[in-house]
Amino acid sequence: MASISAWADANLAGGKRGQSSKVSGGQVRNFALTYAKLGAADGDGTILGIAEIPANAVLTSLLINNAALAGFTSISAGYYKKANDGTFLDTALSGGTSGKAVLMSAVDLNAGKANGSEQNGLVAVAIGDLSKKVWELLGYATPEASDGDYALCLTFTTAGTAAGNIVVRGSYILG
Repeated sequence: MASISAWADANLAGGKRGQSSKVSGGQVRNFALTYAKLGAADGDGTILGIAEIPANAVLTSLLINNAALAGFTSISAGYYKKANDGTFLDTALSGGTSGKAVLMSAVDLNAGKANGSEQNGLVAVAIGDLSKKVWELLGYATPEASDGDYALCLTFTTAGTAAGNIVVRGSYILG
């Protein structure tokens, strides 16, 4: 069996420092919140803003815990643009299409996710895309074309009527 000894990043192999968010640390930011789902008031179509994420960031972790919530069967995670009035616009992807499920699509959280058995909020991201910056993941050609920061949101497509806590934790690297 053959083996290799080489840099994993082409920039490093070429004698360059590489992209700071990918190979030399960058600046790590963490976020955490607990949201008390109010039952039927947080029904189908609810969009829950979690954090503002810069377009040049790499989202490295998104973990979701929740109480058992009957009917909480279709939850997605992705990016929205924030409107001037504070609401969310579902036009984050290049070309103005939906980015609401680019990270996690239609996951069933009905039974709950205890501490230690978190739902990975990045399950819809291909392995080869996990180190992409937000603007790359959303299909933009340059960071400038992506037009700034994004709201990381959970979308409750089928939310049920049960009440209980939802905890979301994550981190990203600026670079």
